[in-house]
Amino acid sequence: MNPLTLGGVPFTCTACPWRPLDFSKSKLPNSVSPWLKLFSARSLRSLGAAKMDQKAIEMVRQYDLLTVLTHEHAHLAVARHFEVGGTIHIEENLEGSVEGDRFYKGWIMFEHTLLTTSENRRRLIGLSGVVAEALCLAAVTSHVDIAAELERGDRELSASDARLAGDYDVADVKRCHILVQRFWPSIVRRVKAAQSSFSSRGCYRA
Repeated sequence: MNPLTLGGVPFTCTACPWRPLDFSKSKLPNSVSPWLKLFSARSLRSLGAAKMDQKAIEMVRQYDLLTVLTHEHAHLAVARHFEVGGTIHIEENLEGSVEGDRFYKGWIMFEHTLLTTSENRRRLIGLSGVVAEALCLAAVTSHVDIAAELERGDRELSASDARLAGDYDVADVKRCHILVQRFWPSIVRRVKAAQSSFSSRGCYRA
C-alpha cells in the first residue's frame, strides 16, 4: 500500500503523546473493564522508574499497549463508518520509558479513499483516537471536558491527528464523541483480541 500524502507530506495517523492527567475526580464507566486493573498505571509514571519495582513498570507497559490499541482502533472504527479503510500497525517503542515516550507506538496506513472523503469526516476521524483515550481511561467522559482539555493543552493531538482534525470546534468533538460511544463495544472487543495477538507475536497489524 503506497503512503498517502496530504499537502505533499507522507501521511499516517499516529497515537497522541503522553500527558499527565489528574485522576482524583475520575468516574469509571462500566465499559472499561480491560483497563480497570491498569487504571493507576498512568499516575505511577509520576513516581519515576527509580521508585518503581518491575511489576509496576510492567503495569505501565501494559497500560501503554492498551492505550495505543484503543487509540488506533477508534480511528479505524470511525474511518470505516465513513467507508475509509486502513491497516493498523502497533510495535514496541525501543525508546519508550517510564519518564518519556510510551513503550508502544502505533499508526494507521489509510486507504486512498481518505483523500476523497469530506473535510468534516476527516476531522472526526482525526479526533476519534484522543476521544477514545479519554473514554477508556475515564479521565473525562463528556465531549465538553475533552474539548476543554484539548484547548488547555492537557490532552494533545499527535501531529498527524491534528492535520486530519484541522480547525475543529466543540461541535466536532461532540459528533466524534457520539460516534466513538456508538462503536465502543466493538472497539473493546477488538482491543482485547489485539492484546492477546500482540503478546504472542510482539507486533500487531489489523
